[in-house]
Amino acid sequence: MKSITGYVVALNASPENINWANGDTMEDAFKTFEDTEDMERSLANEFKGYAYTKSIETAIGENNTNSPFWSAFKAMNLPVAPNTSGWYIPSIAQLKEIASSEVAETIKFKDNSYYSSNVYHCNTSGDNPMKNPHGNNANDHTYVLKLNAANQEISSDYPSDKHGKLILILTF
Repeated sequence: MKSITGYVVALNASPENINWANGDTMEDAFKTFEDTEDMERSLANEFKGYAYTKSIETAIGENNTNSPFWSAFKAMNLPVAPNTSGWYIPSIAQLKEIASSEVAETIKFKDNSYYSSNVYHCNTSGDNPMKNPHGNNANDHTYVLKLNAANQEISSDYPSDKHGKLILILTF
């Protein structure tokens, strides 16, 4: 797909708050997601949900059961229309765009916090330390960003926190 005309938002988000991973089981899979140079994933300004979702799939494998976040994504198993991107987890920038649109009220989007595809690994020690721009400065840890749709506040979660839902989009 060379250009994006618009988004389609799945009306059924995950039914309950889910955790991103079971404990620290996903740490090794995301060590390559360190954001020490451009901090693209952690600063959350890019509209790259599709690319980020694909990189998550590559890092953890298509059918990984250690991630309720990923399992919920796969379990939604929504039909895909031809000539679209297919369903993916939006980035923070895409979630913000949905939250500020007219459709947000229709889907009761503003009542929840939603996980994004902005997953990054933060190492606060060593030769190239990184300060997590969203708090939670544990050394050598993987985070996922979520958006509180009501106030558009971005925060990072530890993998075992159950503080977010999942909503999917596709582009056409």
